[in-house]
Amino acid sequence: MLTALCLAATLAAPHKVILVSWDGAPHWVVSRMIAEGKLPTLAAMAKEGVMADGMLAAYPSKTAVGHAAIYNGCWPDRTGVSNNTVPQMPRAEHTPFETIRGFDSAALKTEPLMITAARQGKRVVSLSSTQSFPTERWTELLREEGREANLTTFSGFESQIVGNRSLTAKDFRPAPAWPNARAVGQAIQAEAQVGDQTFEFQAIDDANDPAVGFDTVLLREKGTTAMESLKPREAGEDTRPWSKPHRVTKGDWFGNAFFRLFELGSDGKAVTLFIRGAAAMRGTAGVAETEEYLKAYPGFHADAFGDYERGALGTPLYKGGDGLAERRVLELVRLDCEFLTSSTLYAAKRYSPDLITHYTPQSDSAGHTWMGLLDPGTPAYRPELAAKLWPIYEKVLQLQDAWIGNVRAALGKEYAVVIVSDHGMEGVAKRFRPNVVLREAGLLTVEGNRVDGSRSKCFAPPWGEFSPIVHTTDWKGGIVPPSEKATVMDQAAKALLSARDPETGDPIVTAVFRADDFAQLGIGGDTAGDLYLDLAPGYYPVSEASGPIVSVYDRERGGGAHGFFPFRRKMQAIFVAAGPGVGARTALGGVRQVDVNPTVCALLGIRAAPQVVGRSLFDSPGR
Repeated sequence: MLTALCLAATLAAPHKVILVSWDGAPHWVVSRMIAEGKLPTLAAMAKEGVMADGMLAAYPSKTAVGHAAIYNGCWPDRTGVSNNTVPQMPRAEHTPFETIRGFDSAALKTEPLMITAARQGKRVVSLSSTQSFPTERWTELLREEGREANLTTFSGFESQIVGNRSLTAKDFRPAPAWPNARAVGQAIQAEAQVGDQTFEFQAIDDANDPAVGFDTVLLREKGTTAMESLKPREAGEDTRPWSKPHRVTKGDWFGNAFFRLFELGSDGKAVTLFIRGAAAMRGTAGVAETEEYLKAYPGFHADAFGDYERGALGTPLYKGGDGLAERRVLELVRLDCEFLTSSTLYAAKRYSPDLITHYTPQSDSAGHTWMGLLDPGTPAYRPELAAKLWPIYEKVLQLQDAWIGNVRAALGKEYAVVIVSDHGMEGVAKRFRPNVVLREAGLLTVEGNRVDGSRSKCFAPPWGEFSPIVHTTDWKGGIVPPSEKATVMDQAAKALLSARDPETGDPIVTAVFRADDFAQLGIGGDTAGDLYLDLAPGYYPVSEASGPIVSVYDRERGGGAHGFFPFRRKMQAIFVAAGPGVGARTALGGVRQVDVNPTVCALLGIRAAPQVVGRSLFDSPGR
């Protein structure tokens, strides 16, 4: 049960705020780590300021949905962001299969915090915030009011130049040593396309290095002679073995790639050369301003957990590895957090804004990768493996804690710092296909492997794995008259509640409810489903229309997941605040994601937007 926390503050004097989101950071993990003394920055913030005993997430508890609730101060029925992908509107002109990204500004029906603040004269810098891009929607609005200069945004999620890549010994071939390479004997060489550029890599026996055999990799952009030297060094707590930033492009986009030599055998038969991907920073800033920002934030998020799972960083522990792959992925997280620190400090110095927003995806990716093995409530849990992986998972959060500690050390007297997350995380072991159940109940027809909307009354669309829709005639191509909607909903609910796991005979769906059943969660609306599912622990829904009702999520590790009913304890998000304007703890109502927006508005000394349904956590009259 949520406890109530209130931030006692005087709103007469406005304060500056840094609002940071740790994607997927679960309250049940963070609170445990604080109690064990493993997150010193958050522990200090909780002691000096306030920490909620969990924060109620939006439903479904997804990234785009939770951030829309945080930034907009209202639930999905108002924001229009009902999932990470949402249907195009209006329904009469679009089928349920036509979608847009829930992360895009076009998905929002409401005004986000950054615009509310900018419209009231506050200087805002948004770094990696959801629904900030494309920026034209926001800049046009602010331009009409003469406030365009108040907002600066940067985002790289929408403009990847190149993804991560690893080169191994099989990518290298014998080649003559480059001129001026100081090489002894023959070299081996590889090349890789990185955006519009091609980079060459040559492993040599450096004449100035006493080691015998290959001991150095030289890198250069093809067609140039300038070289950089990389020495093999295993992963650790030092990011200096990384290369300098190397400019890469994709058309008009530009960013930086980085290179890291983790391994080089003296005979050339063992090589691990990691290429950290690059993204262009786009937003409201012009080219010159973006170039300046890239000096402080040279590398946008380059999540390496997918590379880790594929074995590109070595053999994971859950596949019999010795911890080498985990140390390497942690070094990539460390580098990312160093960049986050420098970008936050740069934004404060360069713009002196009233509000800075920032974000990290690393805690979410770590949870998706390992939580199936770490969560004692999932069938994939293995105690002996969990004992090895817990400290590694915790290290991701500790690196994020260090980022915030550095920011507070530099800016804590000037800025209040608010740390939130968009949802929690729990382990799962199996996938559940509600569309297969609905097909067997005669409510859905499949054409090939896809839902045939022209013959389907009820189905979970691509954006609605947690919330099937009745295909009513208000949708383009809909077939169910409004008068029959309730009957179809009853039929679908009965079928879903009857679903059993063929292996165990256990029920999969524990509850099916309608939007009116939980009006306080603000579910429903044009962009949402008609039925909402809560599942037994260990199951995750997918919208696939073919295949078995239940299948194994991942035989080796299960998985970490979110999206579930937000009253589940493991879906609870975090809320921690400290700094100027944040004071003592006193009792209040439950802390919800929709309360973050009006709370930050109170700190800034501005009015919340009219759409806001949350309440400020400050003990102040008039709210």
